[in-house]
Parts: sequence; C-alpha cells; structure tokens
Amino acid sequence: MSTNVAAAMEMLAQALTEQQQPAPEPVVAESVFDGLPAFVPVTQVASLLGISRASAYRYAASGELPAKRIGKRVLVVRDQLRAWMEAA
Repeated sequence: MSTNVAAAMEMLAQALTEQQQPAPEPVVAESVFDGLPAFVPVTQVASLLGISRASAYRYAASGELPAKRIGKRVLVVRDQLRAWMEAA
C-alpha cells in the first residue's frame, strides 16, 4: 500500500511541476506578403492563391484581380493584392 501512495505522490508532484512551467511563446505566422516584390507577376499570384495561371489571367482581364499591364507583363501591386485579399 505504501508503494501506491508513494507512486501517487510522485505523479502528483510531476503534474504540479508541469503546470508551473511557463506556456511556450505563440508562433507568429509570417505574412504571405513578406518578401514579395512591390509588383508581383500574375503567375506568382496564381501560385499564392492556389489557382491556375489561366484563371489568374482571366481574373486580371475581367478586373476581379487588381492587375496592371506593363509592357507585355501582367503585374499585381502587392499592396493592392493585400487589400483585395483582406476584403474577400
């Protein structure tokens, strides 16, 4: 019987020490916008959104995706993309 009491007291002491340990710091998720250039190619935006390139170009052409044509390239302004995604 004394062995059971000693084992129970040890388990209780272990549980109390586990409760007293500070909680781990929360992990701050990096923004998907960190490290993106000011003008993001529509193909990269398609990858970020998980859609096909064709769909991204179609959304850009229809105005659903905030994109600008610069020469032959279709680019999205990073800050406009952020605002667009937050509004969705």
